[in-house]
Amino acid sequence: MATEVIREEQHYEERPHRRLVGLLARLLDLAFGLLYTLLVIRFLLVFFAARPGAGFYQLIYGATEPFYRPFEGLFATSSFNGWRLEWPLLVALVVYALVHGAIRGVLSLLGR
Repeated sequence: MATEVIREEQHYEERPHRRLVGLLARLLDLAFGLLYTLLVIRFLLVFFAARPGAGFYQLIYGATEPFYRPFEGLFATSSFNGWRLEWPLLVALVVYALVHGAIRGVLSLLGR
């Protein structure tokens, strides 16, 4: 019974902007999750030396190019026994994760 009263009081104290901030946070997570997925797929395609003429390769390449371009040429691509390690893609993933975390931090402050 006492917990029901506390829950009702918390419900009335809930700020209306929390719902909007929660929605924005979920949309942000979705967008960054999609970006991470596409960048990892591009990394794997390059790592396993996929054929650049393939349609899927071109689709992923085209979708990720605007996000990869700021990091292009930052470091040299390494090759080991036919495997290619594209370091700028890894740096891009780390930077975008940091940006994602920073924006989530700001949203959590706004949700208070």
